[in-house]
Amino acid sequence: MENIFLWLEPSIDKRVSEISDDILVSEKENGYIAFMDLLRTKVNIPPEIIMELGDIFISHTQETVEESYKKGVMEMLILKS
Repeated sequence: MENIFLWLEPSIDKRVSEISDDILVSEKENGYIAFMDLLRTKVNIPPEIIMELGDIFISHTQETVEESYKKGVMEMLILKS
């Protein structure tokens, strides 16, 4: 099963990227924009720290999507076998 997963990995990575982008740019309930706006307007934080926190938010979102998607694919492969 690991060989199948390795074979699927490029497709999985592409789909994870698409899903992450959709989540981060979605106009409906955009947590990233709300988070960044809050940091810029409500808290006295230097701009470089705000950008670093924004990068952490994006990275965490991408990692969460990737882990969830890969676990879903693995579960599907287990159910199919």
